[in-house]
Amino acid sequence: MTGFQNLLLYDYEPSFNTTMDYTHYKLLLPNDDVKFLASGNYAILISEEGNENKPVLSACFSIVEQQVKTQLSVTANTDIDFNKSHQQLSLTVDYPSNVFSSLQNFKIYALQNNRRDNMVLLSAPSGVQPGKLTYQHNRNLIFEAGNEYRRFETVSTRYNGMNVHSIRFFSPYYHQKLYPDDLRSRKSYIYDEDQNGRFFIRTNDAYNYDTESDYTFVHFSLPCEHPFSDDIYILSEAFYNLLDERSKMTYNYENKAYEKAVFLKQGLYNYLYVSSKEGKATSGLAEGNYFQTENEYMILVYYRPPGGRYDKLIGVQNMKFIL
Repeated sequence: MTGFQNLLLYDYEPSFNTTMDYTHYKLLLPNDDVKFLASGNYAILISEEGNENKPVLSACFSIVEQQVKTQLSVTANTDIDFNKSHQQLSLTVDYPSNVFSSLQNFKIYALQNNRRDNMVLLSAPSGVQPGKLTYQHNRNLIFEAGNEYRRFETVSTRYNGMNVHSIRFFSPYYHQKLYPDDLRSRKSYIYDEDQNGRFFIRTNDAYNYDTESDYTFVHFSLPCEHPFSDDIYILSEAFYNLLDERSKMTYNYENKAYEKAVFLKQGLYNYLYVSSKEGKATSGLAEGNYFQTENEYMILVYYRPPGGRYDKLIGVQNMKFIL
């Protein structure tokens, strides 16, 4: 980078007319103080002034310099089943001669719905031609099909939004209880136009979403006669797609349901219920896997030139699988 680090954030506003007082900070990059010189992965660390060694949050992003052309295709006719519960990717990477030395100079990753838990690093390609790498019939490129994301809207505290059962105020916060969710693993597939795990901050009670959207407790409930042997998590970009204590649900034996109360800013949210083993999420127990599911796939192509000190991000390709 060029410019300065350890800068103060000057662009901020206090919340207005909300039950929870907060400060909304904004940082745009690049700016007059910082400019980027290289592609690749970046992390910003935010800390309180005078306590730079203990960050309160981090934000990660990538910068791409598109030098390769990637062709991506997705099918439900996979090497392990046919129109059943998986989807398989095939891809080719066309590269100019000036970016190739050997296969060890490339790192190619595949992601589903911007998730990192099921991200795969591709091994040797199935075909190598001058200026082209081909990946076909690769078992690492087979993904669980999953199910369409569930949705809810907490855009108002005056009336129930989508999938909101009730709204009550217990000083000092509003509590929005969602309708109990059904297990979908043994049901037929139903299409729904989701946003593949994303969320959007919104409120219908004000105009400035940044500072006038309130924070409320959102209560999730997944009835289940008996607890599963695996832990159950809420998978959503609202939780950064992480499987941790913030997204982990607790089984309530009295109510016979997995439950979770989370403090979220008003908006529109997508989510799934998943179980986890060894850090990788699976939707089979709670949501099922249906080959018809619309999913979004991403390919990231990194390249380190001979003698290079970092991996350049030289290609990004996105594709939605829709039958």
